[in-house]
Amino acid sequence: MPNCVKWAVFLWTLVFMLSIEACGFERVSTIQLHPYVQVPVTVKGSSTIGLVSATDVKFSLSIAGCSSGYTAAVTESSGTASVPKADLGCLARLEELSILSTTYKPKSNFGFQSWEPGELASFVNTSNPLDVKIVSIKSQISSPAEANDAIAYSFSAIQATVSLAGTSVLIDVNTDVSGEQAPNFTLSAGSSSGVVFEGVSHSDGSGIFRFNVICKLSLTSGVFGPESFCPTTEGSTAEGTDLSYVSYKLVPDTFGVATGQALTVDQARTIFATLGTSIDAATDLTAGGFETSALNGPAPIASNPNMIFILSNGSSFQYFLVNVAPLNK
Repeated sequence: MPNCVKWAVFLWTLVFMLSIEACGFERVSTIQLHPYVQVPVTVKGSSTIGLVSATDVKFSLSIAGCSSGYTAAVTESSGTASVPKADLGCLARLEELSILSTTYKPKSNFGFQSWEPGELASFVNTSNPLDVKIVSIKSQISSPAEANDAIAYSFSAIQATVSLAGTSVLIDVNTDVSGEQAPNFTLSAGSSSGVVFEGVSHSDGSGIFRFNVICKLSLTSGVFGPESFCPTTEGSTAEGTDLSYVSYKLVPDTFGVATGQALTVDQARTIFATLGTSIDAATDLTAGGFETSALNGPAPIASNPNMIFILSNGSSFQYFLVNVAPLNK
């Protein structure tokens, strides 16, 4: 093509484009640039988890919720997450955690909800439902995403133990000539058969626990069901604790039991000024006693490591000191 023709085509195209702009039309480039920011990712144990090095921790998280529709998968090998700069609503969601080759995933009904900094969730060992880690979000992607953002998660262990040495039986003999038989139970200290940590409440950060309560002596038949009577003497049905009259509570230790103070009958009465939880014969009875319903401890769990699990039989009581490893705040 002769050069004069090429110049004619070029000038005609230029005039055409200028004419379009003069008429109010806007040229839109078909090439869109997508700058990304590299956001550092940290997932580590808190001071309560013990000595766990960074190489012992593996994780997988997803980048989701971005208004642009962008998604990505991130692992510990990445070190950073690529996020579209100025994108809105992006969240780094921890999907799985591995500590010393043990895998933890969000526990049903106890996972993250808002994915905002400060929120707590419970991750459970995929091979042992009694092994639970508390995971907290320390920092999250901003909206819009910024170059100085950081993604940080922290996890810690929670271990609930029951002090049998501190167990006390309180019998109120003032309301009756002979008094009422005090509850006659035991728990397995530090054992999964004694206390089970379910997770952390989303509403207030309290710990949720269940207790497996066992009669000190073999259960015998009673009016409450086939296995509903904790006797005072082995094999006796003449006297003892009928489970139909037993109720229980989990309360904060505001009485100094953890420091060696003994709970008094008057204090126990105060605790049960409002009704406790009764035993449901249809669902709670076990071969050796009963399992409690899920009980919320004092909130938040990080500030309330000491609690009292107390049982009432009318005006007589039995209590146990419960201690949990405090979370790293």
